[in-house]
Amino acid sequence: MTYKKYLEKIKNHSHRTVEIYIKYAYRLERYGLDYKSMLIDSHEISINSRRLMISAIKSYYKFLNDKRHKELELPKKEIIVKDFVSYEEYKGYLLKINRKTRMGFQKRIIIRLLFETGIRSSELLNLRKINIKENELHIFGKGRRQRKVKVSAWLREELEEYTKNIDDVLFKFGYKNLYNKINILDDTRKLSPHMFRRGYAKYCFEKNISIYDISLSMGHSNIETTAGYIKRSSEDVEIYKIF
Repeated sequence: MTYKKYLEKIKNHSHRTVEIYIKYAYRLERYGLDYKSMLIDSHEISINSRRLMISAIKSYYKFLNDKRHKELELPKKEIIVKDFVSYEEYKGYLLKINRKTRMGFQKRIIIRLLFETGIRSSELLNLRKINIKENELHIFGKGRRQRKVKVSAWLREELEEYTKNIDDVLFKFGYKNLYNKINILDDTRKLSPHMFRRGYAKYCFEKNISIYDISLSMGHSNIETTAGYIKRSSEDVEIYKIF
């Protein structure tokens, strides 16, 4: 089994995580599998980047059955106030986009999906026409866990217009291209797809949506037990109404 298949099939990592782990595996190979030299040469990176690198190294060692994975410990997380897109900023971005062009309309659909459904960038890029069912999206998240996310009638109408001439995948490009499409919307800071997801969560919470409902809608696995206790499922969540 290749390392890529190990990450995808055994570990159920997202496409983005697989890309990052393989990148670090190649780098570790260039260092002759000597993680100490690799970490010394990477001493200037942030703590969180270092955590990611060490996680990737440990994963590759485990794949190789190399016991050195036991020697590695993750440094404590760096506490960072993460930036997000506010609802007012989101509306401003929509106004900047020329929806009369195909590329503009595509960009509009992208940020509407990210902000109004809270889906991950990987989930967005894997979205297919067949996953759109009337007023909901059938999303396959981390570990191929499926959930249903409701959408407003307004967003559904625009999705129907956008997908008229599309047979399968809605967005035929990768994360880097997605990042570039979004980042160009704001010349005062760097935007990322995840900032819209954070904005979605914050906006919903400000609108008095239950934190449990928000977690269900966003596909957070650590809320599944809670969902069982309160007898709720993602099909019952009607967050889309606030849009």
